[in-house]
Amino acid sequence: MASSFIDIDGNLVPERWILFAREYLTNYRLGEAALKAGYTKKTASNTASRIVKDPKFKAVKAYVLREIEESMGLSKLTILDRLKEMAQANITDFLEIRKGKIMLKNNIESTDDLPDGIKRSIKAIKKNRSDIEIVMHDQMKALEMLTKLLGYQNNDQRVELQIQRSFKDFYTDIEKKK
Repeated sequence: MASSFIDIDGNLVPERWILFAREYLTNYRLGEAALKAGYTKKTASNTASRIVKDPKFKAVKAYVLREIEESMGLSKLTILDRLKEMAQANITDFLEIRKGKIMLKNNIESTDDLPDGIKRSIKAIKKNRSDIEIVMHDQMKALEMLTKLLGYQNNDQRVELQIQRSFKDFYTDIEKKK
């Protein structure tokens, strides 16, 4: 198979590397990605290992990630914003207790009327026979993902993160109001 080359950010690389990168970023299996990119079964594993170690492959990977972001309408900034919403989510932003009943705040009648950021912070609403359970996205997981995406874990920087209000505080407030 004759290789044609493409220039990516000043790096001349085989066009097949783009196919390889797309497959690799889908499943992170080197040999499988190489096979799908057209390399032979006999050489796929060795070729894949050599490609990912090549400094030019970093540019190919970045190029493919930009393609994926554009096609999905996502960016790192959008992802960071969503994770920030989840990390800062506070159930008391939209719920309050009045006379022993949990109510939506600000005369909101339906969850459909909640701001988008709050809606995205709700993981699930479950209705049982006698009550409704509201499950928020995991704040600690969101904070962990944020620190990872921002590179704090990779640089051995110590980051102190504080959740503004915990559920413990929420329940303490409820007890005080009784």
